[in-house]
Amino acid sequence: MSDGRGQGEGPRRASRALWDALWIADHVAGRRRVDRVLGAARERVAARIAEDLAGAEGGLEAVDRKRGLTPRAFWRDYVRPCLPVVLEGAAREWPAIGRWTPRFFAERYPDAPITLIRAAPTDLGDLGTPAYRPAGGETTLAALVDDMEAGHATYARFVPILNQDPALEADLDRGWVDAMRPRGAVGTYYQLFMGGAGTITSLHNAIGSNLFVQVHGEKTWWLYAPVYNAVFDPPLKRAPFFFSAVDPERPDLERFPLFSHVRGFKVTLRPGDVLYNPPFYWHYVRNPTASIGVGVRFYDLPSILRTSPTQALLTLMATNPPAWIGRRLRFDFTKVFVQMR
Repeated sequence: MSDGRGQGEGPRRASRALWDALWIADHVAGRRRVDRVLGAARERVAARIAEDLAGAEGGLEAVDRKRGLTPRAFWRDYVRPCLPVVLEGAAREWPAIGRWTPRFFAERYPDAPITLIRAAPTDLGDLGTPAYRPAGGETTLAALVDDMEAGHATYARFVPILNQDPALEADLDRGWVDAMRPRGAVGTYYQLFMGGAGTITSLHNAIGSNLFVQVHGEKTWWLYAPVYNAVFDPPLKRAPFFFSAVDPERPDLERFPLFSHVRGFKVTLRPGDVLYNPPFYWHYVRNPTASIGVGVRFYDLPSILRTSPTQALLTLMATNPPAWIGRRLRFDFTKVFVQMR
């Protein structure tokens, strides 16, 4: 999967396959039970991965920026090889750019309910413990914007309001989205993200492809290929998405010593930019300014299977909550998060 652009080679394919096999076993039987039988094997796999990465130079490079990229070139050069790309200024002429501000939403939808999700590094603590709960309480759009303007670290994630009001969707270019979406992809879900300056979402990934449209302010992304799953060591939550306690801005190299060998991408989006984030690509996000963005999600089976067939299987096997609940909720991710144990 790697071509040397940002994502690096990662551990050897055979080492990753062994680690993935243990990951699946942990999901089925629980890590303690697996380690009673395969604890020594896990130690050998960890040693192999450390050996594979020894001497590899970590770091970040810029995401490719392309103007006027045709759908065919986008699919060929980025979707098929599972690489992120910024479609620079692709949404600059959309009505939402310039019209949508935090105050616009506060005045137009003051009482719209918002479910907050606890997903900043300070919220996570030890993800491996039962103490972590993602639900962060309820508020309204007007109260959210008041908090943002008061300088509080308030961040609304996965807000489904765009699917509920056709007038908002009309401010986006649905025809462009449909043209850029790979042939055969299913589902198109629009999710609003609105947060104050300094707000962060911790390192995570999921099965969907994402064309992320930056509408207002700026947003900085760190992105890493799933070849580094073993380094990020996601805790066993059996959820239909994956988290890591690695903080790319302040990595704890005692806890995650191999992170110094990880290669990735970093990019700051400005209004009108669109970022393609492939399935299962790890990403960590910071809002350097007050920010509004739209995640346009779809599901492209070839991309999913090329990027991480193991995570595709684990997503289908999720029990916390089951993947079918997400489908029943029409992928209102806030409700899915709230049901996590």
